[in-house]
Amino acid sequence: MIGDTVVVGVEGNCQTPPDTGSDDDGVFADPSDQLPPDAPYYGCDPATDPRECAFQRWVDREPYDDTVPTDPVVITVRDVAQFQPSTSELIVEPNGWGIVNRPVNVFTDAEAHTSTGTVLGRPVTISWQLVSFTVDYGDGTVETHTAPGHAWADGEPWMPTDTSHIYTETGDYVVSASVEYSAVVHVGGREVPVQGTVTVETGDAAVSIYWVKTRLVRGDCIDFPLDPGCDAP
Repeated sequence: MIGDTVVVGVEGNCQTPPDTGSDDDGVFADPSDQLPPDAPYYGCDPATDPRECAFQRWVDREPYDDTVPTDPVVITVRDVAQFQPSTSELIVEPNGWGIVNRPVNVFTDAEAHTSTGTVLGRPVTISWQLVSFTVDYGDGTVETHTAPGHAWADGEPWMPTDTSHIYTETGDYVVSASVEYSAVVHVGGREVPVQGTVTVETGDAAVSIYWVKTRLVRGDCIDFPLDPGCDAP
């Protein structure tokens, strides 16, 4: 979920746009007279929806006089709640098991992506960028990484990675993780960084850790069924 209230660096206020004409007595005969030529009709009432009108005015502010003082528009959790980043899968190599005192590779397929929706009456696109990847390895160890990790390369199993972990005792563990994202709002050809981050939980992953004993043998158990480690009848 999203943390505290975030502030988007936008400008605007609940004033009506500059006038383009009025009656002789200086009073507007029609609210549409307050809009500059060819400006879009906002469909909001500054008296009842000041934040929405301020945001929409900021998006379309070219027709207006930018020397008019403006105030920040605060974007709350409720405003952007629809923009949850995509969930990601938590992956444990090799395939949900491991060996005591050998690296177990834990990573996620999270990546930068976008989502679309509406904020304060305007269609927007939000781009999500990865900030951190926090893993609870299930044995009391919790670590935060700056990247989501990656799969072992071909021919390189059991190699340590930035997000791998070494278990020192056998057993069954449940690994869980969360991915933290930062966001940028794209609206009306503008990019607005969002102050604050969004954290999304991944699904859990089970991992079983075993002891491994090695012995020197002459060959496989088919040719030498009575050798150590073979289940001879």
